[in-house]
Amino acid sequence: MSRPVQAPLHPVHNPRTAPLPHLEQVTAGHGALISRVRSRIETASRSGTRAHTLLRGPWGSGKTHILAVATGQALGNEQVASRVALAWISDDALPISSYPDLLHEAITTLGPENAGEARAARLAASVSDLEDLLAAIVGRRLLVLVAEHIDVLFERIGGAGARALRGFVETHGRTLVLASATRLVPALSSRAEPWYGNLDIDTIPPLDPAEATSLLRHRAALAGDQPLGAWLGTEQAATAVRAVHRAIGGSPRAWQIIGDTARPSTLGQPAATISKLLDTCSPHYQHELLGLANTERQLLLGLARAPGPVTVGELADNAGLTANTAAVTLRRLAESSWVRGGKLPGEDQRRTYYQFTDPMLAAYLLWRDTPGKR
Repeated sequence: MSRPVQAPLHPVHNPRTAPLPHLEQVTAGHGALISRVRSRIETASRSGTRAHTLLRGPWGSGKTHILAVATGQALGNEQVASRVALAWISDDALPISSYPDLLHEAITTLGPENAGEARAARLAASVSDLEDLLAAIVGRRLLVLVAEHIDVLFERIGGAGARALRGFVETHGRTLVLASATRLVPALSSRAEPWYGNLDIDTIPPLDPAEATSLLRHRAALAGDQPLGAWLGTEQAATAVRAVHRAIGGSPRAWQIIGDTARPSTLGQPAATISKLLDTCSPHYQHELLGLANTERQLLLGLARAPGPVTVGELADNAGLTANTAAVTLRRLAESSWVRGGKLPGEDQRRTYYQFTDPMLAAYLLWRDTPGKR
């Protein structure tokens, strides 16, 4: 009897460590967005027409994956590659706490041979020297500056740093910014800030059940797991995927994690699949939730326990808060993209109903809230 085949592990937290062919093979649902970003790089490298881009989506929505595939495909063309200098500022660029730090990181990303001169300029606190050095290294090429989690980056370098970066981008004239964010901080959303309206914002849609199934099929094909691939074409598999999708939503990262150990026997048990996934993702959600105020955590748990989207008044009752406290807290959570409000078809259009931006967070809160019923 042959041993079960396991799909090759996918670097779900840092897809850039995987080769481009692998990333292309496991891509599902975001082909049009990848093509759009790739086209913007190619167009800017030829004509100088720059469409600065911001990919917005919750944790695990595929922001880094999309940027990695789009830049990889664009630079796979030798003519484009010869006209482009790629500086990738990753979301774990811990040394960055100021605009000079950002310039230093961009310079050293372009080549380790630049590190000494960049370090000397940063020690001298000379922003102009750092900017001139970066421009000299890039030369007549297009600088593609990829900034992961630009919302966090702007908070680190402050409003003055964000304005300085905007000034460099315009003065240099040959810089294309490709960024990602989970939320719109004031530096991006305030009309008083120079970045307002200067980034084309693409909100990343979640995978639907068919796309999630396609992702699992890609993983099965990579592993040569024909039994899993065949099973994924059955109605039993479709029912199981829909059940898991209803609970966790369409986060590509979540479905990649599921794909790491996917078998007909495991996927055929949606409750066990969901429980294992949420246990794997617990450290992330624990860390994020600990950074919130008590009333914010209380409100999120109340929202998770609700049967569906709810109004401020209903949520205040569920969470045991006053309507005013719930309204103020919801506003903060919405600004930070934890929740989103909207109108419901067939309901009073004067009322706003709230739900989670990340469905998997709701599943996690319920999972940890009712351990005996997992």
